[in-house]
Amino acid sequence: MFHPVLEHKRAQLPAKKDSVKLLIDDMKGSIVCLQETKLYVVSDSVVLRTLGSRFVSEFAFLPAIGTRGSMLLACDDNFFSLSDVVL
Repeated sequence: MFHPVLEHKRAQLPAKKDSVKLLIDDMKGSIVCLQETKLYVVSDSVVLRTLGSRFVSEFAFLPAIGTRGSMLLACDDNFFSLSDVVL
């Protein structure tokens, strides 16, 4: 079923991911914490597209419950590693 508002939001997702990546690149970020991502699953490809290749091997994710409670924590693998993460 087509829903104009949902389709508009889906169309905006790639642009949001690109703008997050550009911001992280511009700020030379090495640790990223994104709250309320509204995502149920985060794969390596999502991290690559949203944050960049240096964050793909070091991230942890707390999935959304409905539309709340999600979080993505990632760090630049050139500087940090995540271990024993509890979210």
